[in-house]
Amino acid sequence: MLGYLVKWAILLGLWFLFVYQFSLFELLAGAGASALTLFAIEKARKYEPLRFEPRLIWIAQAWHLPGQVVKGAWILLKSLSRRIARKPSLALFQLVPFEGAGDDPEHAGQRALVELFGTMPPDSVIVEFDQSSKMLMIHQLEEAPVPAMIRKLEAR
Repeated sequence: MLGYLVKWAILLGLWFLFVYQFSLFELLAGAGASALTLFAIEKARKYEPLRFEPRLIWIAQAWHLPGQVVKGAWILLKSLSRRIARKPSLALFQLVPFEGAGDDPEHAGQRALVELFGTMPPDSVIVEFDQSSKMLMIHQLEEAPVPAMIRKLEAR
């Protein structure tokens, strides 16, 4: 029971981190959402156990995210201003080789972190990972190299 309370408290803390506002309404909404999320996770784990074993060095790449989010927000603002000025979009799809195609828990963790790290900045989205061709499809608001933190996820 204590484990569930700790997980619930962590989810509630994440709620407040994302809404960045403390009020009674947010406390009630966050408490409910955290409980519902924990319930859903526990139910899903009974049917399909989690197969996610990322390496600590991969998770450590998250320190790059704040800079990537700021850079992505700037690109998003530039793209929005281009749209307002009725200039053509610079958005594109990019195919990138990525060596995380295995079915084991480590590769699953690798792919999950690529999805998270590649989609959190507001200027890009990981559209698909094709395991058979070992390719990522990324949509970007303007052409840019693949972030180094994603490249470091390939290190085994």
